[in-house]
Amino acid sequence: MKIKALLDSNVLLAASVFVASIEDFDEPFKHDFHDHSMNLIGLLKKNMGKRIGIITKTIEDETHSVLNKVLIKTIKQFKPHMSNSNVLRLGSYILGKCEDRLESHLEILTREPILPKIRAEWLRKVEKLYNALDTLADLIDVQEIAYTKAGGSTPRYQKSAYDAILKQEQLIHKQLFRLKEKGAGPTDQAILAEAAYFFDFYSQTGDVKVYLASCDHAFSPIMGRNYESRQVTDTIHQKLNVTCHWPLNVARMIRKDLKSD
Repeated sequence: MKIKALLDSNVLLAASVFVASIEDFDEPFKHDFHDHSMNLIGLLKKNMGKRIGIITKTIEDETHSVLNKVLIKTIKQFKPHMSNSNVLRLGSYILGKCEDRLESHLEILTREPILPKIRAEWLRKVEKLYNALDTLADLIDVQEIAYTKAGGSTPRYQKSAYDAILKQEQLIHKQLFRLKEKGAGPTDQAILAEAAYFFDFYSQTGDVKVYLASCDHAFSPIMGRNYESRQVTDTIHQKLNVTCHWPLNVARMIRKDLKSD
């Protein structure tokens, strides 16, 4: 079975925004999801001969275009009281180091080609999928669901049952409602369209699993303490055969796949 893991731009960015030691920093400077992303990239590097890790021009261009913006945002998280001029100065100083890291990550990944005409065909399917999810979000009334479910409880406990069920339903549908609020941008949709195309392409010559590693909730589930909201993620898998998850989770699934081969 073939295994392909498409890395979203945010995974590459998280892995690239890192400097081991900077003057006046008490700890290594790194993106919040650096360690998670590097876990996956390290696995892909170790298995580079299997050509598991893939990217596209869409992802590569997006990564290069926003690297400096993400770098500045990370500096501000580390040094919230630093003046803008010093933030820009520091960003200029370490940008080259982060660019070098990005290039080293790109070297272990295979850039897969896709014709614009084919991407457009799959993009229409992705747009249709997200439109359907948007409509579904409008139809779901968590208060009505909680009221109906709580109605079977003893009258004395209906109010507490309603509150508990309402909270549970809000968590279950959190990813869907977030998508309704934030939407999936054009680049996100293009990346998913490319991932769907790769499943279609590689499945023509045998069994294949296609993963999309992403730190974006438009793809990956929202995970919290004792809950996981994944309506969007599950719909993508059902309709497009693409398994979306956070980079650390994708790494775990690939390790399991490799052991079973």
